[in-house]
Amino acid sequence: MMNKLEKFLNVEARECELCGSDSWRVLHAGDESNCECEGECLRVCDNPLLEDGCDGVAILIKGEGK
Repeated sequence: MMNKLEKFLNVEARECELCGSDSWRVLHAGDESNCECEGECLRVCDNPLLEDGCDGVAILIKGEGK
């Protein structure tokens, strides 16, 4: 939901470093990576077009800090 809201408000843009998708999700503690979410949580690719998913990280390309 936050991903869609940020896109709508044009606050920031993220893109997968591997496949170029702009669809992503945040890994929280308990996810397959066991992200501890210390500081900023990891944002990973959530490309709906790939059946097996993508292992890429959604990097910031526009917005805060850019």
